[in-house]
Amino acid sequence: MKAHTFDQKLQQAQQRISQRLSHAEPDRVNGLRAHLWMQWIKKQNLLTESRPRRHGQGGQAC
Repeated sequence: MKAHTFDQKLQQAQQRISQRLSHAEPDRVNGLRAHLWMQWIKKQNLLTESRPRRHGQGGQAC
């Protein structure tokens, strides 16, 4: 089995996403692109399961 570098995987993902977007309605392209990239990123385990840090900078509206 041939080992793929990250750059090769990224390029293949870009090609697959572009192919899928070519059939999408123009007003849905950006949302679909974001959705497909998030699926790919999760599949590559690029996001860790760490909890987001909260910085107590939230204010209350009066």
